[in-house]
Amino acid sequence: MLYSIIIEPIEIVVSWVFYFFLNLFPFMGILGALFGVSMAVNFLALPLYNVADSLQEKERKISKQLEYRVKRIKKGFSGDEQFMMLSEYYRQNNYHPLYVLRSSLSILIEIPFFIAAYHFLSRLDILNSDSFWFLKSFGEPDNLFSFSVFNIHITINILPIIMTLINFVSGYIYTKDCTRKDKIQLYAMGVFFLVILYDSPSGLVIYWIFNNIFSLCKTIVLKTRYARIILYWTIGLFLFGLGVILAIRTGVINIDWIILFCFVGLLCIALSFTKKRTINNGGKSSTKCYIILFFLGVALALLCGLVIPSGVISSSPIEFSFIGTIDSPIDYVYHAFFVSLGLFVFWPMAIGKMFGKKVCSIENILFFSLLVLALSDTFFFSGSFGILTNRFFPENPDNLKIWTLLDIIGPFIIVFLSVFCFLFLEKKQRQSFIILLCISIAIGELAVGLFNVNVIKKTFESHAERLDERDSLISNDSNNGISPVFRISKTEKNVIILFLDRAVNQFFPKALEEVPDLKDQFSGFTYFPNTVSFSSSTITAAPAMMGGYEYIPAEINKRTEELLVDKHNEASVVLAKVFEDGGYDVTITDPPFPNYTWSGDLSAFNVLQNSYIDELAGKYTDKFISEYQIMLEDNPEETVKRESVNYSILQILPPVLRFPFNRLCRNHQVNVSGQSRELISHLSELYYLPDLCDIGDYGNQFLFIGNSSTHTPTYINDSFTLPVDDRSTDHLKWVPHDESTLIHYETFVASFKQIGQWLDYLKDEGVYDNTRIIIVSDHGFNLYVDDWLNSEKILYTPILLYKDFDSNGELMTDETFMTNADTPFLAMEDLGLADVNPYTGLRFDNSVKGNGLDVFLGEWDAEAMKAAGKKEFNMNTSSMWHIKPGDLYSEGTWNQLDSIQ
Repeated sequence: MLYSIIIEPIEIVVSWVFYFFLNLFPFMGILGALFGVSMAVNFLALPLYNVADSLQEKERKISKQLEYRVKRIKKGFSGDEQFMMLSEYYRQNNYHPLYVLRSSLSILIEIPFFIAAYHFLSRLDILNSDSFWFLKSFGEPDNLFSFSVFNIHITINILPIIMTLINFVSGYIYTKDCTRKDKIQLYAMGVFFLVILYDSPSGLVIYWIFNNIFSLCKTIVLKTRYARIILYWTIGLFLFGLGVILAIRTGVINIDWIILFCFVGLLCIALSFTKKRTINNGGKSSTKCYIILFFLGVALALLCGLVIPSGVISSSPIEFSFIGTIDSPIDYVYHAFFVSLGLFVFWPMAIGKMFGKKVCSIENILFFSLLVLALSDTFFFSGSFGILTNRFFPENPDNLKIWTLLDIIGPFIIVFLSVFCFLFLEKKQRQSFIILLCISIAIGELAVGLFNVNVIKKTFESHAERLDERDSLISNDSNNGISPVFRISKTEKNVIILFLDRAVNQFFPKALEEVPDLKDQFSGFTYFPNTVSFSSSTITAAPAMMGGYEYIPAEINKRTEELLVDKHNEASVVLAKVFEDGGYDVTITDPPFPNYTWSGDLSAFNVLQNSYIDELAGKYTDKFISEYQIMLEDNPEETVKRESVNYSILQILPPVLRFPFNRLCRNHQVNVSGQSRELISHLSELYYLPDLCDIGDYGNQFLFIGNSSTHTPTYINDSFTLPVDDRSTDHLKWVPHDESTLIHYETFVASFKQIGQWLDYLKDEGVYDNTRIIIVSDHGFNLYVDDWLNSEKILYTPILLYKDFDSNGELMTDETFMTNADTPFLAMEDLGLADVNPYTGLRFDNSVKGNGLDVFLGEWDAEAMKAAGKKEFNMNTSSMWHIKPGDLYSEGTWNQLDSIQ
């Protein structure tokens, strides 16, 4: 807790600066980012060091003045008499023996900055991916000199030695007029850093070398008459230089940053010619000023550390459960709250205490306007973040680019008004009103946060209980957790629907080009490129996929007396019921959102009499990891902790600043040293499909196999033992530099390669011809795949592949206009099954698509909709289209709508 409050706020600021330089100046590499961090941190901390130095200098002067009399008192008196004499002498001169600690103040300030930088840089995986000159890797010691003496291998790291020499030179200059004790203390610290950092990553040592060079320059400059001018010129030239470098390397691409750097740089240089003003701090902070700062900080900490992260997690607690070594997602809320306390309470109050009343008053104005702005941005200018991953990243960052003129003007007006109100209240001596306002806001935030935490707690405990029950069943399973689940008949008909959550249609042709074996594996299949979904989310798109055109969102909304969850359950069972009534054995695994829950509640399928219903996701994860020695992603829980705080900052920023902050100040480098456990939980099921099939003399079989591997995007790397291509090759030129598209595509390819191997297995077992297979998804995703069919439209393009009985020819493409609601018609075609919905009594009919289809952005929080007792989908959204039958890649096919009738 103390680390989160005191050290981690500095670590987060360090990470912002590091990734800012790395993302905006990628051509400068790791070395440039380390230099940028060193400059930024030292300039930001410079006022703290200056205060510490002035206090140290003051203590040295007083000590020197009192030294002669103190020695005489110590020589002439002893025991209690000496103590009483010294105490009275110190009192008369307004001195206290504890003031001697001021001489260590600069070191005490340096410690949290050192710990924060050490913790951040020593654990930074990206340091291993870059080299420079004689450094093979920034993530390892330099090991520049290596030799053997008497069969003893010796390596010498030169960078820590250089760092220490610079430290000693700086210490010599700094302590030239100091006491012997001060000199010993400083040199001892230099030796301490040498020992601590000797075997540290080169990147961390280089960062500290930059710091020592800065400290040496600062020491020299402060001893000149022109310290203020040199400081302004240094900052100005540094910023102006960044602008020039950016202009040379990137041109107009970053014109906004080029203008900003150059303008601020020139402004700093201009300020060097202004007259120096002496700031009168006016003594120590008044109690009321300090109290206001405290409550302002608490209100901000509750918003950013409790309300925002708990609100995100409570919308889908299961997604944030069992990540890495942390089981309960409540831990992420606690962590975010403690870090926010450090950011908004501990450090602002410490700074206010060090600098006095003037700075404390300025902090109050800034924090009051920040609090008002943060509340406004969170609840009124919330913007469109889209779907978030369980790492608190928007799955489509381009949503952050969407803002209106009001989103630009509104925050500026709010800041202006809040500053005016604060100054007015301060002038009228109404500061107590500010305190009461902060307390009221804090109480409201606490109530909302605790409510969210309670939701998270209940959902997690229920989910954990269901997992315990399932794990106990798995432990009793034969063959180490794998026993056949899917019966496949050798002689009778098999109808299989393989549902892949969020598999994007446009990826399939790209995968065929990259993996030619897929063409042979998918022999007999027909690919439908002109396939659409009615919505962009599972709970609004899946009912039609499972039950036909009666369950399209517009038809569902017409049944106004029934709960959405009941209509969803009904649609989920339609096909299974028709096949069961037709004499088929039914097996269903991992249906989408059964009873509007993420997992564990399969009660909706109790209406089936002779069926097998189960959930396979996650059952074979540990077996697969153990069997193939899969290396998992390193410390994913740490990523969630860090990004929960970053997301809160992102949320309270004005809309126009969110995209730059998300793009530049956050780590978008996926940890490729290991695989995501979430991916393996789904992909292992596809891998073990042959082992899960029991081929025998059974009757007709209907199988619905749900899988979410395509909904779990991650890089596939060399350590992953599944036979997927190395992404270091040049096979992804078509991806237009979009991280989200890249990782979605790689997961798609990995999934389809496993499906291809399963199809080979069916062929080898002689059951391919008597099996009908449909591969379908509920919807697409807003990715950059096609030049014309933009990301907003790809939301509505699910995969659809169909193989009929006795179909073995070459993979075909059919341009017919299709929807995933055609799945029931493809599954039941020519089987002599009932053509009537067993629950509504209406005939199955897909002729409605002949007039075109309306699609819309769908709601996705199933558990919240269930808890709220919703009966209709909200279809009044900002993205609605009418799609005419025909070519989806034709401009006239898509027409934007204001509403859906």
